Amino acid sequence: MKTKLLLVAFLSFFAIKMNAQCSAAFTYTVNPNGAVTFTATGSAINPTSTLYQWNFGNGAVGVGQTATSLYNNTGVYTVCLTVTDTFNTNGCTTTWCDSVNINGGSTACSGAPNAGTTVASNNSPVQGSLVTFSLSGNTTGTGITYQWQRGITATSAFFNVGNGASTFSENLYSDYCYRCITTCTNSGLSDTSTILCVIPVAASACNASYTYNYNALLGNVTFTAVTAGNASSAVYSWYNGTTLLGNGSSYSTAMSPGNYNICLFVTNAATNCIDSVCQTVSIINPNTCNANFYIYPDSLGAPHTYIGVNNSTNGASVYSWSWGDGTTSTGQFPSHTYAAVGNYNICLTVGTPGTTCYDTMCLTTTINKTAAMYSVNFGTPTSINSVSKEVATIYPNPAKDNFTIKGLATAKYQVEIMNLNGSILKSISANGNQAINISSLANNIYILKITNQDGTTQFAKLIKE
Repeated sequence: MKTKLLLVAFLSFFAIKMNAQCSAAFTYTVNPNGAVTFTATGSAINPTSTLYQWNFGNGAVGVGQTATSLYNNTGVYTVCLTVTDTFNTNGCTTTWCDSVNINGGSTACSGAPNAGTTVASNNSPVQGSLVTFSLSGNTTGTGITYQWQRGITATSAFFNVGNGASTFSENLYSDYCYRCITTCTNSGLSDTSTILCVIPVAASACNASYTYNYNALLGNVTFTAVTAGNASSAVYSWYNGTTLLGNGSSYSTAMSPGNYNICLFVTNAATNCIDSVCQTVSIINPNTCNANFYIYPDSLGAPHTYIGVNNSTNGASVYSWSWGDGTTSTGQFPSHTYAAVGNYNICLTVGTPGTTCYDTMCLTTTINKTAAMYSVNFGTPTSINSVSKEVATIYPNPAKDNFTIKGLATAKYQVEIMNLNGSILKSISANGNQAINISSLANNIYILKITNQDGTTQFAKLIKE
């Protein structure tokens, strides 16, 4: 029951996806016994996954690129063909109808009719698929009536089925045998066609189930279908609501944090197998990593050179730098040189693949390159060369127990003393020319972050000895 309901839902879903790349048309040939053979000539994007459904206009239906129906009365019949490309990215459905003029079979029957041979549209159908039964070599003409019968075996009791048409169609789920009683109403005589037993082949089970993995560093989600129990010919299609995302047992796409309704359709035209599943996919990025860095001019280095300090925390394993000029770098302590004049923003993304460790930071101030070659060097913080000499004027430098910021006594400064890893060791409010005590600090190299009362920040290098 699940498969039948899903089949209806699936076909209804695709019926609204019209596309000019899918077309329906057919030709037909009238056979001497009154049967007409129809052949689809329309095209679709992916013929291997195209479904053909026929309405012959005489109460009978059929499936397949070629189908046959028996017409026992002369007249004009409206025959319709529906073509559906189920599995292509640009899936489409279209219907084409045409009038078919049947001139044969107009002779009135007389005497005992010949019911002929029972034939089926598929002698080895997949369980649950539609099978159409018809007659071959039978007497045709006006005044012929038909009664189809079904039995469990060829020797068991037969029961009436069908609606009195020359063909009979039904979805076959079990083993059954079929025959047709034809009667000439003019003579009242009847004949029974040969018995045809059809044994359907069990369909391969479809299992629509999937897992997903969010790579926080890349902002990428990979969806993977659970293929256990599915036939090797199964086709997997991914949807976000009613929008087709892609095909394949695995699908990856960039996704921002949020909730998404992602559906997987599993289909197999060869086995008439359809299943689907939808679930809410929650993308959460707790940002357990902390991306952090700053730069300042190196007054002791070459002109237009900046020193960078990477003080990101929480143990990221991957570092990705964007320099704002279309180039990128990796590694914890990269270097970069700007060749062209312009303003540049630097961004750092840190993370560890396969975990929730992920964060991004962009420098709020820009490098304004007006001349020469500008370079930024993030050196490993192990030596004096990895930081700059003072930008603000401080003295003495090197210092023993105290140092002073040169300036007006009325000027107010906020001073942060950091180690070479960017950790703040001491934060002090001071005036210009006020001695700042550093006797508690070990002999080493330190970075000063000095912010004046206007909010302007400068960096300086302090050597404690």
